[in-house]
Amino acid sequence: MLRRPPRSTLAWSSAASVVKTTQQIQEMLAARSGRPAGDPEMRNITGAIVGVVVSVWFDWAKDPDMDGPAEIDRALAHLAAGLPLDYTPG
Repeated sequence: MLRRPPRSTLAWSSAASVVKTTQQIQEMLAARSGRPAGDPEMRNITGAIVGVVVSVWFDWAKDPDMDGPAEIDRALAHLAAGLPLDYTPG
């Protein structure tokens, strides 16, 4: 069974930071759309955005020479296009 790490650990601090940032993104998206932050659609959109960015971060950590910000821009453009498998950045 998985247990939550002690609050004093770096892992817990980092996870709490990701949760807070995700909530802030969800609140900003909801405010811009005029929908409640608790809407499932807001949760799903926020999760997709955060998931795309985190996946680029993992690749960037493996390849420090990657242009991370440019790759995040490309990944978010792919998401905005609906994630087609035959996507060609514009």
